[in-house]
Amino acid sequence: MQRERNILIFPVGTEVGLETYRALKDVKGVKIFSASDDAPNHSNYVVHNHSVIPGVRDEAWVEALNELIREHDIHYIFPGNDIVLDALISRRDDIEAKVMASPTETCKLIRSKSATYDRFKDILPVPQTFTEVESFPVFVKPDDGYGSQGAERVDNAEVLAHLLEKNPKLIISEHLEGREFTIDCFTDRRKGLLFVSARDRRRIRMGTALRSGIQDDARFRKYAELINDELDLHGTWYFQMKEDSEGNLKLLEIASRVAGSMGLHRVIGLNFPLLSIYDEEGVNIDILLNKSEGMEIDRVLGSKFSMNFDYDRIYVDLDDTIIVNGKLNLPMISFLYQGLNKGCKIILISKCLSDVDEVLKQWRIKELFDEVIWLKEEDSKADYIEGNAIFIDDSFSQRKEVAEKCGIPTFDSSMLESLMDYRI
Repeated sequence: MQRERNILIFPVGTEVGLETYRALKDVKGVKIFSASDDAPNHSNYVVHNHSVIPGVRDEAWVEALNELIREHDIHYIFPGNDIVLDALISRRDDIEAKVMASPTETCKLIRSKSATYDRFKDILPVPQTFTEVESFPVFVKPDDGYGSQGAERVDNAEVLAHLLEKNPKLIISEHLEGREFTIDCFTDRRKGLLFVSARDRRRIRMGTALRSGIQDDARFRKYAELINDELDLHGTWYFQMKEDSEGNLKLLEIASRVAGSMGLHRVIGLNFPLLSIYDEEGVNIDILLNKSEGMEIDRVLGSKFSMNFDYDRIYVDLDDTIIVNGKLNLPMISFLYQGLNKGCKIILISKCLSDVDEVLKQWRIKELFDEVIWLKEEDSKADYIEGNAIFIDDSFSQRKEVAEKCGIPTFDSSMLESLMDYRI
């Protein structure tokens, strides 16, 4: 019998949280919940089951989190960013659900870049660090920073002095000029290191790889094995390396959590969050991968909308609305099925000159409609619309007429994304 698992992503609205959500949202027997503080964030656009609790710097956050865990019978918590991960690890023994990360000692070590470099300086290549700088440029970053926050290239002593005055604990390291890589890994605590694959970071913004491609280099497997042998790592983890001017790879950081661009490996068969759950439960893990040659991921800023329209009937045109340029308008079809999921009545209303049955049969969409209203050119669509409805049509004049006569919201295809509800 399939086991039911209630998963809390804390929070889901970050790049890390969103990748965890995408990996788990369609898994049978998984129900996803989200939590965050009351600062505006993306989480409630993604899941219905979103709760606001005190932030992790509030003394009451653990008590509130445990109350949420008990209320929804949460089994596993996936951290959505490093601040939350740090907080969860620091109070791990007090939290009444499994925190999905490697053992606490490992997590604390790798959250410090200086401690990581010191641990691995005789094991694999690490950047040279300085207490006094004799030549520039150099690179500075916070010891426990994430997402490139506070990290920058420094080209002269005046700027360096200013930065150190603001934060004396900055790490000063050599400036690495070459390519940067993230190496996604999975360790089964019974079988050992099961998966290692690198992706280059071709386009980076705010520390996030927006364009990546899978890279094959024997050095990545070698370094992954060295890290895995040195640290107690469970489930999902990754490390980052960058080339110096001569092409030598040097370690940047190690992390024991999901990464935002792990979707590149997910789509070829490696579902990191799900396998981490299986590892926690002692399930025998096997991996099946599709070919990855030429695989690439590219991400951009996306939008979701909150519009408070209440409707139970959808009136929709056919030509240039459902059928556009001789093809099905796939976002429109998706929206209509969303309406079906919500129990809406879907009515096709059109002045198409073609034979209605032949058109609907050709595009295999006849069964989608509760009613088909086929009008003459001189008829007004507004005369046939009733109830608590919305109207979708490419014609501005017909939308204007319906809006004025029926007093309901009207849309064309470019406005459709405002009606989509991607929450689970």
